[in-house]
Amino acid sequence: MAHVEDRWMIPGPAGKKVRGPRYGRGSRWLAVWQEPSGKRRKRAFGVKDAATAHLEHVGVGKRTGAYITVASGALTVADMADQWTSAHTSWSASTAARNADILRTHVLPRWGTVRLDDVREEAVQDWVNDMTVATATRRRIHQVLSGVLTLAVRRKHLAFNPALRVDFPVSDARPKSALTVREVDAFVAAHPEQWQTWARFLAFTGLRVSEAAGLRVAHVDLTRRRVTVTEAVVVVNGRKIEQTRVKTDTSQGRRVPLVAELVELLDPLVHGRAPTERLFVLRGGTTVNRANYSRRQFRAAITAVGHPEMQPHELRHTAVSLAIASGASVKSVQAIAGHKNAAMTLNVYAHEFDDDLDAVAVQMDRRIAAARAEPPSSPQVDRVSP
Repeated sequence: MAHVEDRWMIPGPAGKKVRGPRYGRGSRWLAVWQEPSGKRRKRAFGVKDAATAHLEHVGVGKRTGAYITVASGALTVADMADQWTSAHTSWSASTAARNADILRTHVLPRWGTVRLDDVREEAVQDWVNDMTVATATRRRIHQVLSGVLTLAVRRKHLAFNPALRVDFPVSDARPKSALTVREVDAFVAAHPEQWQTWARFLAFTGLRVSEAAGLRVAHVDLTRRRVTVTEAVVVVNGRKIEQTRVKTDTSQGRRVPLVAELVELLDPLVHGRAPTERLFVLRGGTTVNRANYSRRQFRAAITAVGHPEMQPHELRHTAVSLAIASGASVKSVQAIAGHKNAAMTLNVYAHEFDDDLDAVAVQMDRRIAAARAEPPSSPQVDRVSP
């Protein structure tokens, strides 16, 4: 029978409790129960309520068939984190490096030594609440812990993931910025000459910086005015990593259109060069990437046009906004941006399509007026046989 034992105070003469030989040593309360297999289990707690709550949790698990053996629950989050990283061999180098960094700096210092069955939903919520980073960063950190615990559930070490139902503060992200065409011209002009084609390319194609850096000469088709996105060059903790695949499966192999002025600018970067060469290379032979562009060239140029808060990634919004203003459909914008689906495109850029509502209203006015101008049709009368 499941019960809680007091390891400090034991029965004495006349039924009174007296100090036992373990008094003051270790955790006082011992939860005792029997597993479905019949094996007797014990676990010590410092507080009686915690021991009682554990037995209640065990009872629910046994009744619902979700009970996890002590051997599984005794694994720590750090143990499971090792299994989690080993299981994801398909991660890109940048994703693996990012997740390892999050584990090292945020997850393991708090949860590494905690047993899997000791992770509580309320404790995870408190951990998220106490973070002093932006909401988007909190979500990324939480996703790593949740991923570790999800694998624990899949491998039968936990009955459920206690990190799933976590609330986050309202996003503190500022509205997405996009440059006007005149601002793009000023932004490009603020770069040294060898950077200007690169800067205009980012603003007018919507490629991520890593995707543009990964382009090779063979990926450019000036006749059809297309570039094909297949590789990426990312920078993680100051280290350049060349990847044979881009960020998402949806982005992989997508074809992005080129405006006429980019065709002219890219022509000298394509002709006479080997197909395998990187498209964007500086005069010294160094390939362009986020590390050698963002901190100096981009920051100075974007500040010069009055948008010091913008990040290189936001140049994507400029290209997408221009495409929408030019009449591109949601599906076309999805293809250009490399979004997983049209719903994601609408979530990010719904405000850009607002101007279409005026045109919709005008067309509806016309349709209503035309319908009222039509002669009424003869009513259909059902005939009933006598």
